[in-house]
Amino acid sequence: MSVADIDRESEAIACTIDDRGRLAVTIDRPDSLNAIDDAVREEITALLDRVDDDAVRCVTFEGAGEKAFSAGADVDSVADRTPPRPST
Repeated sequence: MSVADIDRESEAIACTIDDRGRLAVTIDRPDSLNAIDDAVREEITALLDRVDDDAVRCVTFEGAGEKAFSAGADVDSVADRTPPRPST
C-alpha cells in the first residue's frame, strides 16, 4: 500500500499519515468508549497487513472522543459467542 492509499476513513477507523512517517490510526467509536469489536479488529488487521511502504516509520493508535482511548474488547460483540457457564 502506498502512502497515498493510507489516508482513509471508514465507520470504525480513520487513518492519516504525516510528513514524518507517522501513521495515525484513530478508533472512531466514542459512544462505546472506542471498544474494539470484530469490525474494528478486522479493519486494523487488514490495514496493517497492507502497509508496506518505507514512508511509514511508526504507527500510533488513538481513540476518538474525550473520555477514553479504548475500553478494550467490546463485550457485547463477543457475548453471543461465549458459551454459558454450567450451573452449580
